[in-house]
Amino acid sequence: SVGKVLAERLHRPFVDLDAEICAGVGRSIAEIFQVRGEAGFRALERSALRHVLAGPPVVLATGGGTFVDETMRDQLLAQAQTVYLDVDPEEIVLRLQSKPSAAEERPMLRGQSVALSATRLLKERQSDYERAHFRIQCRELTVEDLAGRIADLVAGTGADGYRFSVRAKDRTYPVAFLDRFDVAAVATALGVVELPRVFVITDDNLCQTHGATVTGALAAGGEAKLLSFKGGERHK
Repeated sequence: SVGKVLAERLHRPFVDLDAEICAGVGRSIAEIFQVRGEAGFRALERSALRHVLAGPPVVLATGGGTFVDETMRDQLLAQAQTVYLDVDPEEIVLRLQSKPSAAEERPMLRGQSVALSATRLLKERQSDYERAHFRIQCRELTVEDLAGRIADLVAGTGADGYRFSVRAKDRTYPVAFLDRFDVAAVATALGVVELPRVFVITDDNLCQTHGATVTGALAAGGEAKLLSFKGGERHK
């Protein structure tokens, strides 16, 4: 749902990677797993992803296991902007349980109850999902809200400044330049991605006037630490 709304906002085609795979071989996901196994499905998935990434820009919805595969994850991080929609495990279970055919349509959920399988998979995959360029906590956000936030992120802009992502050795993290300095602006810029750990880096002057207030506001969503340096170009 979010992908389709986002595609309309960005005026780009929407592509569901699972649907592309199924259309390519004329079988459902469950049938592919039954005939070719998971390894065979991942091979088809890698081929479909290469084809999509080689084409014009689209809004792409991947399967749950796509970003866990190292080859596909590296391709997406290098050739696309990736967003991890972080949904509470309880919400995921409720959504799956409301759909009787969930386990049949998703072979990776078989073998245990849907609730146990979904919780186990999320725990196993969490660290891979967190390597996405951006992360949005979906709690209490509507589809329109999510599409709006993602549109701002991928465009690199927002109402309060400019954003981009930096890729480190084993993960990526967002950076925001703000047009103004106050608690609301900082909380908005960093709250978009719901980071579990935040370091506020500033000079001694701003630290004295705003440091405690900003870290106090940001600490509500996780851990916030303040790093202060002497003012001036030399210390920058």
